[in-house]
Amino acid sequence: MKQSQENTYRKLSLGLFCIFAILAFFTLEDYGMGWDEMTRWRSGDAKIDYYGALLSSDDPMSVVRSAPNEAYPGFFDMTLSVLHQTLGGDRFILGHWQAFFFGFVGLVGLWRLGALFGGARLGFWSVVLMAITPSFYGHWFHNPKDIPFAATYTLGLWALVEFFRRYPILSKRWAFVAALTCGACMATRIAGMVLLSYLFAGIFMLTLVFLWEQRERFELKATVIKLWRWWLSLPCIVLVAYLALLPWWPASHKNLLTVSGSTLQQLHDRASEIPLFLRGEFLLAADAPHSYALWMFGIKATEVLLLGLLLAVPFGLSFFRGKLTSAGDFRGAPSLGVLLLGAFFPLFYLTCSGPALHNGARHFLFALPALAVCAAWAYLQAGEWLRDSRPRFLRIAQIAFALLLLLPVWHLVCLHPYQYVYYNSLIGGTAGSYERYEAEYWFTSTKHGIEWLEKYIADEGSAARETKILVTGPHQVAEPFLPESFALTSDIAQADYVLANTQMMMHKLFDGEVIGIIEREGLPILCIYKGGR
Repeated sequence: MKQSQENTYRKLSLGLFCIFAILAFFTLEDYGMGWDEMTRWRSGDAKIDYYGALLSSDDPMSVVRSAPNEAYPGFFDMTLSVLHQTLGGDRFILGHWQAFFFGFVGLVGLWRLGALFGGARLGFWSVVLMAITPSFYGHWFHNPKDIPFAATYTLGLWALVEFFRRYPILSKRWAFVAALTCGACMATRIAGMVLLSYLFAGIFMLTLVFLWEQRERFELKATVIKLWRWWLSLPCIVLVAYLALLPWWPASHKNLLTVSGSTLQQLHDRASEIPLFLRGEFLLAADAPHSYALWMFGIKATEVLLLGLLLAVPFGLSFFRGKLTSAGDFRGAPSLGVLLLGAFFPLFYLTCSGPALHNGARHFLFALPALAVCAAWAYLQAGEWLRDSRPRFLRIAQIAFALLLLLPVWHLVCLHPYQYVYYNSLIGGTAGSYERYEAEYWFTSTKHGIEWLEKYIADEGSAARETKILVTGPHQVAEPFLPESFALTSDIAQADYVLANTQMMMHKLFDGEVIGIIEREGLPILCIYKGGR
C-alpha cells in the first residue's frame, strides 16, 4: 500500500512539473522587463569581457588587478551572456526562460528535499505549497537575482541533508556534491555562504549524536578517530565551494579572503539609502524596524503556508518529545537540523540583525522552499492524527485544506502577470495594501502600459506624429518595447502622456487626465495620464 502511494505521488509530481513547463510556454512572454535585468546583462558581459582580456593579455596580473568590482557573482549573468552570444535572439526572452529554468530546477530540488523527510507525498505537497505562493510565482518567470538564489540555496540544502543523512558513513561523493551546490549558491549571491554555517552546525550536531551513542562505552581514541574525518571534511568542502565560486566572480580574483566581507558591507551600505514604503510611511531601508522581515513575511505569505507553519509547532514539539522520551535514534538530527536552519534561520537573523532591506519579501524568498517543507509535513501529520484520533473531522479538514489551496491559485490567476504584488487577508488582501505598502517594484507593468497606450492612440486616430511619453522609474524597462513613433522624455512639459507606476505613490505627483489604469484585485498598478502635470 505504501509503495503504491509512493508511485501515485511520483506520477502526480511528474504531472505537476509538466504543468509548470506548459504554463511557462504559454505565459512567459506576458511578463515585462524588471529594472535590474539590463544591469545583469551588462554585468554578465563585463565578466565575459574580463576573461577575454585575461586570456589574450601578455600581462594577466594587470587584468586581474583591473577586474570589475561587481558585488554580485555571475553564475546567472555570465551563463545568460554566453547563451546570448551563442544562440543570439532576444535576450529579454532568453533571460526569462533562464530564470524559469533556475526556478524549475529549484522546485525539483525542493521535491527531493521533501521526499528525503516524508517520501514522494511530502515532496509533492512541498512543491505545491511553494508553487502557489504568489511571492515566488510572480518572480519565477523574470527575476534574475532572487529566483536563481532561491533555487541554488534549495539545492545546497538538499545536498547537505543528503550528506548528513548517510551518517555514520562519510560519503565523499555527497561531500563533493554539497561543496559544488554551496559554491553555486555563493556564485549566485555571496550571501549563499550561510550554507557553510549550516555545514558547521550539522557537523557539530553530528558530534553530539556520536557522543550520545558512545555514552556508555566512551573511548577517547576511538571517538577522535571516528570524528576527525567529519571535521576534516568541513575545510575540504569549504575549499571546494570557494573554488567553485571563483570562476563566476572576477572581483574575488584580487583578494578572495577579504572580498566576501567587503562585498556584504558594500551591499548593505548601498541598500541603506534605498527608500522604503511601510505602513503608509516613507523611510530609508536603513531605518526599517527590526521586525520588517518577519512582518513582511507574515503579510506576504499565503494563508495556507502560515497555517501549516503554525501547525508545525505542536506537531514538531510532539515529534521531538517522542524522540527524547523514547531515547530513540538521533542519527537523523543533523540532517533535520540543517533543514530547520535553512527554513527559519534567515528570518531569525534578519529580525535580530535588522539589515537594510526593501521590496517586501523578495530578499528572503530563498527561505520559502524549506518553510514549505515544514508546513507540508505539518499538514500530513495533522491528517494522520485526525485519521487516528478524530476520523469524523477528517473530511471537514480535507475540504478546508482544499479551499485554502484554491485561494492562492485564484489570486495567481487574478493577479497575472503581477502575482508578486500579492498581500494576504491579514491586511485586507492586495487591495488593502494600497497606499500602505510597496506594490509593483520591478516596473514590469511599463511594457503593458506602452502596449495599452499604443492601442489607445491607434483607436483615437492620432498616431501621425511622434508621441513623447514620460515614464516614472528607470527608462530601461520601457526602451525595448517602444514603437517607432514613441519617444521617451524626462521633461513633463513635453510629455504627451505619462506612465506613472503606483510604486511609492509616484502617480500622486501628476494631476493630468487619467485615461487608463492597469489594476489587479482592486490595486492600481499603473496610471496612464494624458498631458502633463
